[in-house]
Amino acid sequence: MRKFLTLSIVVTALILGIIASQHDASTRIDYAAKFNELKPRAEQGDAKSQVLLGTLYYDGLGVPRDFKEALKWFKLSVQQGDADAQLFLGRMYHRGLGVPQNYHEAHQLYRLSAEQGDADAQYNLGVMYKYGQSVDEDIILAYMWTNLSAAGGSNRGKELRDDLSREMTTSKLNKGRKLSMECFRKKYRGC
Repeated sequence: MRKFLTLSIVVTALILGIIASQHDASTRIDYAAKFNELKPRAEQGDAKSQVLLGTLYYDGLGVPRDFKEALKWFKLSVQQGDADAQLFLGRMYHRGLGVPQNYHEAHQLYRLSAEQGDADAQYNLGVMYKYGQSVDEDIILAYMWTNLSAAGGSNRGKELRDDLSREMTTSKLNKGRKLSMECFRKKYRGC
């Protein structure tokens, strides 16, 4: 009886494992098919399709990883003002992926995206102000951008904001909070 029970448990576990793997396979994204779907729309100038196509190249999903192709599609989408493309292109310049590292260019692109409310771009601006990357080191502006990022739902923004607040005097912290409120009221423009 004990052998039967053990065998039954093993068979049940195998069946559940097979069902789970079939479920995983059915929910996986077919990136090659997604690429084929996006490319014609991207070629016709659809900004969202361009940024998504760029992301496939950037991450090597459904196509070989190709930063030059990602760059091409992100730039086309950036020309149309797409915040996601601005963020991704900013990351490429920030990290030197497929382009020479250029903090100034990264900062400009992050700012464009951040002004559209992108929490990841706001976080990246906070990082740049914290470390003085193409801008003067400024803990108050680093706090402002990470505070806005945290308010937009970014966990990384919240973590960095909290780290910064432990390094700041009460006066600087209050200035950072005030700037955050002003920037939010201005809908992130001209901050």
